[in-house]
Amino acid sequence: MAFYNIRLAVYKRLLKRKWAAAGNVHHSVLLRNAEKIGILFEASDSSNFVAIQHFSDALKKEGKRVDVLGYIDAKHTIDLINHPHFNRKSVGFFFRPHGNEVDFFLGKDFDILLYVHPLFNPALFYLSLMSKARMRVGPLLNDFPLAKEAFEFMINLGEGNTDVRSLLETYSKYLKMMEGNG
Repeated sequence: MAFYNIRLAVYKRLLKRKWAAAGNVHHSVLLRNAEKIGILFEASDSSNFVAIQHFSDALKKEGKRVDVLGYIDAKHTIDLINHPHFNRKSVGFFFRPHGNEVDFFLGKDFDILLYVHPLFNPALFYLSLMSKARMRVGPLLNDFPLAKEAFEFMINLGEGNTDVRSLLETYSKYLKMMEGNG
């Protein structure tokens, strides 16, 4: 555990330096004005992708372009997975993800980026912080101080919202409330 904490401390330091050098400009974006939406999610459980797919289909019906990227916490992934993803093999020693799917996702200019995971995940958090998204939405991560820089809109999920479907419903509810439709 101590070794993990050392790696995490170095991760935080490197990430903070890289984030400061990136100089990305962020601001609030209303859901109705967003054209491009990115979704980062934990994809180890296939039911998460089903929930993400339903959510992204609903957004696409509204005329939005949606890109998803899932993280599978395993060294090998099954060839049958048909959505963009990366796995533990694609994550460096200090939790920095790399690879074609990751680079493609980081190259996108999203209006809104959704971090769809109720907990801190170093690889997904890295992508969220380094994204060129104008507004990043994520959970309130009290145990990780850089979260205040990672998300322009943080939502306190409480104890009950740990599954992806309820997380997406909560995000949708609050994004619509920002528009005055709630």
